[in-house]
Amino acid sequence: MKKALIALLACLIVLTGCTKSPAPAPSETETVPVTTEAPTEPPTETTATEPVETQAPVTGPVNPLTGLPGDASLAESRPYAVMINNIRVAQPQCGTTRADVIYEVLAEGGITRMMAIFSSLEGETPIGSIRSLRPYYLSIARAYDAVVIHAGGSPQAYADLESSGWDHIDGVNGPNSGSYYYRVQSRIDTAGYEHSLFIDADDALAYIQERDCRTQRQSQASPIVFSQDALTQGDDAQSVTVHFRTSKETSFTYDPDAGLYSGFQYGEDWADGNDGTVQTFRNILVLYAETQTIDDTGRLAIDLVGEGEGYLIRDGKCVAITWSREEEDAPFIYHLPDGTEAALGTGRTYVAVTPTGSALDLA
Repeated sequence: MKKALIALLACLIVLTGCTKSPAPAPSETETVPVTTEAPTEPPTETTATEPVETQAPVTGPVNPLTGLPGDASLAESRPYAVMINNIRVAQPQCGTTRADVIYEVLAEGGITRMMAIFSSLEGETPIGSIRSLRPYYLSIARAYDAVVIHAGGSPQAYADLESSGWDHIDGVNGPNSGSYYYRVQSRIDTAGYEHSLFIDADDALAYIQERDCRTQRQSQASPIVFSQDALTQGDDAQSVTVHFRTSKETSFTYDPDAGLYSGFQYGEDWADGNDGTVQTFRNILVLYAETQTIDDTGRLAIDLVGEGEGYLIRDGKCVAITWSREEEDAPFIYHLPDGTEAALGTGRTYVAVTPTGSALDLA
């Protein structure tokens, strides 16, 4: 009862709340009208002349996902990768402003889903709505050695979970999942049954422990390079719009005082339904990946091993990068055109994985 009341109060600030009610599996498919947008030419690179701004160096333990000061245990603990619904009727998302990294990638039907990566889970904080897994999202989680939190999955996603033995908790087919995942009645009423599944952060952690998932990192060395120095080269990027070659686009506006980009989608601020906080990021990564439709349902295959092109956007600037990844369990590595490794700014990161040739608008 305590969690039900907290979850309800946390979401009363928006039209849809987080009141718990039981229910079984969500459906696997969603359909949205798809329109194709002609890709635009990528931004050309220029060099700014402003001096590099520096901050006091971080001393002591840091969060390996953000480069910011954090508890020493974060270097040893596995992160958690949560499948988040992003269809329009399922807004607002809940709990995602607490994630350190958020990936947005196409799913079938021209929509996107998100994978929110948390360095830690704690508190009676509703997270959701939770949706089903795809093979390329599992691939992203494996790049971070993250435990996967999801609700169902495509046949290939389940096959990949089985063959890899990857640690995960499933809100649809997971044993005893009904003790941890729950439905929100107001979401059922306004968005539909399949868009109503949530889990609280502390319950997710408890379920992970019940399932005896590995909770220690395979390697304590962080593959992500961070810098507190401002990025001064590249094109101006005060406003950014990422296109997914469908009707879906996500936009960001830069606040030079805060040094952060605030998110905007579906005609409104991209805000957390728990407290109304708008999503802000220090870094925006746009990664181009080969994308193919593989069946009549419209499911996709997205190649996230090998190498590709992309952009790093931070500090009001955009620079071209290349990304590379040796295998499924390897991290993403980013390089500038001169071959040096690209450094992210300390803070949260948004990553858009878009089909090769998708448009990126800067202003």
